[in-house]
Amino acid sequence: MLAWSGPLWAADTFAGRSLVEVLEQFRAEGMLVVYSSDVVDESLRVVAEPSAPTRELMLAEMLVALGLGLERRGDILLVVKPPSSADPPSQQGDVKNQLPSPQIENVVVHASRFAVGERAPASFALLRDNDIDQLVGAGREPLKTLARLPGMASSGLSSKQNVRGGEQDEMLLVFDGLPLFEPFHLKDFQSLFSTLDPRVVGAIEVYTGGFPAQYGDRLSGVIDVTPQPPADRPHHEIGVDFFNAGILSKGPFAQGQGEWLLSARRGTLDLLFDVVNTD
Repeated sequence: MLAWSGPLWAADTFAGRSLVEVLEQFRAEGMLVVYSSDVVDESLRVVAEPSAPTRELMLAEMLVALGLGLERRGDILLVVKPPSSADPPSQQGDVKNQLPSPQIENVVVHASRFAVGERAPASFALLRDNDIDQLVGAGREPLKTLARLPGMASSGLSSKQNVRGGEQDEMLLVFDGLPLFEPFHLKDFQSLFSTLDPRVVGAIEVYTGGFPAQYGDRLSGVIDVTPQPPADRPHHEIGVDFFNAGILSKGPFAQGQGEWLLSARRGTLDLLFDVVNTD
């Protein structure tokens, strides 16, 4: 009596058989083989008879001949494509790579800024002495001229300005680098006049949008007033009109090593009322 104790698959032949059929046979024999139809095509057939001694090595040999690979993950054998054989790029990817990169133009953002006065850049509004005399109108109030700038508005009589619909207390008024907290006279009567004498105003810069951080945290805008430079020789002036009276004195001292600029201004409406009201 003859007995055969070798493996039952010793006489199996694989050459020419469908790879899917071979994989399913191995799975039926108890091997945990996992594969995908995207990797193992039904048209693939075993090229040659494997010569490896074990079932796992035989399967790996057949897969390598077809450009595939076998990876072990614990008890599971995965049929994979080797790293060297990458998937061909999709048609959509090819078209995307062929498209030229969009060219983004430079975007420059400028805050709204206007200037009135001397030594201002050409892009700013410029008012000379004779223009200021015409624009200040009654009371010779320099801040009322700002109502002509875009984004600025006032009640008509008041010297306070509203910037782009903001409140009046959201505006910062600066004179020679110093903020003016109470720069208006007759605040109970629409703040008709400011403390600024138009004869000492050299330039007015107005920010109605974003402004530098040096001006603090005001919301609406900034009015930055720069005084006129003192004269090369002493100059004194007295002015009286229907609404205001004031004096102006400026000039050099110490042989030009120092300069002074002095201005005083008061309203005359109270004096006028005293004269008119005799009761």
